[in-house]
Amino acid sequence: ITFRQSDGSLKETGENYITPEFGARTNIWRYKTGFGNVTKDKIAYKHPACVDVHTQILTETGWKNYDNVKEKEFVASLNLETKKLEWQQINSIVNYQHRGSVVNIEGRHISICCSLNHRTITKNMYTGDLSIVKAEELNSTRDAIPVAFPWSNNDKRNFIFIKPLLARLAGWFLAEGSFKIRKNQIVGIEIYQSSVNANYVNDIRQICDKFGCFSEYKIRKIYKKRDYILHSFYTSNKNILAFITKWITIDKILNCSVLNWKTGSLYQFIDTFIKGDGHIRINSNAITQYKNKSILQAIFVRLGLDSYLSKKNKYIEVNWKKKHKLLRNSKTSLIKRKLYSGILWCPNVNKNGTFVARRKGRVFVTGNCFPDKLAEDHIISWSNPGDLVIDPMCGSGTVCKAAKKLGRNWIGIDVNEKYVEIANQRLNI
Repeated sequence: ITFRQSDGSLKETGENYITPEFGARTNIWRYKTGFGNVTKDKIAYKHPACVDVHTQILTETGWKNYDNVKEKEFVASLNLETKKLEWQQINSIVNYQHRGSVVNIEGRHISICCSLNHRTITKNMYTGDLSIVKAEELNSTRDAIPVAFPWSNNDKRNFIFIKPLLARLAGWFLAEGSFKIRKNQIVGIEIYQSSVNANYVNDIRQICDKFGCFSEYKIRKIYKKRDYILHSFYTSNKNILAFITKWITIDKILNCSVLNWKTGSLYQFIDTFIKGDGHIRINSNAITQYKNKSILQAIFVRLGLDSYLSKKNKYIEVNWKKKHKLLRNSKTSLIKRKLYSGILWCPNVNKNGTFVARRKGRVFVTGNCFPDKLAEDHIISWSNPGDLVIDPMCGSGTVCKAAKKLGRNWIGIDVNEKYVEIANQRLNI
């Protein structure tokens, strides 16, 4: 919205047309919201702060694109007070067509494309503090983008406790096992390991011995003129089969429900899986080539670990130490601007105002467009119960919803009929 600098009267509007009759009342609204002493000629209104269509969000059922995620789904969100991740519900989803400049950050381990006014969460490299900075105000020397946080122990959504032995067994099976099938039915499972990896053989043997239902077979093999023993551990125990088939499909795809395992169970699972299917480097990185890399990357988020997919999606690399990504490559800033034409979107997670995102296989934690709490803070500061709050570009009705909740009268206006429908649904009209 633009006001005349001389007398503060309404001059013109941004996306919506406001009639002179409404404009005559705008001075009162300006005063109540703190814009009484206008020193600049223009107060700019911008689109909701959002990310591009290649940005995914982590839900309880895995990574999802903007057209697959739905309201009321639980998504990974950062609590800025505790600095821990937790599952929180999406209250609303905004998406719209955009043509104009966006902020684009591209590096080997980071990829972000968002609107200029997107609420990015940053770590100050001088003080170590977390803060929310508009994307257009990011500083490549001062700011870094957080990518990993520990998961909250108080999150009641992580309710599935798996015994350590079962979790370790599942990890070994997913990495080195296979189903025994007879007449189209699973009749047993088998886990293999080479004598070359004697420590791994002993680990599998100890797990199987504690269950007391596995048989071990030894098969002599020759590879490149080198003799070795292939150890095979087999069971047809119904309880073991029921557990494995509950979490792993016949095609060796991991069930997304493992994201609700308790953190300790996930640690046990991923420890044996990485040993079987991965490679641990000296520099504290681990690499795995498991075919369903998306669910693994979601598990690493749950464990507070940074990970990224290779460009050709051939492998996933995990870093045990890094928790943020720099916005510089040597002396060159990674922060660029480019022209973008397409859909921008954003989930609204009211409680925390944040979500865990992924773009091109690079995970980052960021803020959502306009959390209810932000609107509530302003309404409480600049109005009293029973006052009138006007939002002339109300979008999906966040300000109106907050005003209604706080006992204010409210008016919402928007030129986009789709947004009006969304606002009406949120306000139960």
